[in-house]
Amino acid sequence: EFVVRKWVSMGDLMRVSGVDCQSAELMECCGIHSVADLAAQPGADALTGKMNRVNEEEHRTTHELPGPSVVAAWIERAKSLPAVISV
Repeated sequence: EFVVRKWVSMGDLMRVSGVDCQSAELMECCGIHSVADLAAQPGADALTGKMNRVNEEEHRTTHELPGPSVVAAWIERAKSLPAVISV
């Protein structure tokens, strides 16, 4: 069940233009489980920092981490998408 929920979350996040599989997985590990969660983020700096910390602490293989401007664009795009999952 855990794996299926993770895949569903990642799939939902990849609906946001520019979000790839690695970024979706990293956001999921940071507690962002849906487009609605992403849209509710108060700002890009905090999420970018958390993504960097989780990537480093968990020794993840995400080599090119998005910067604050990219994450800010994802947050804005997420606000225009309808919710399709409930997590």
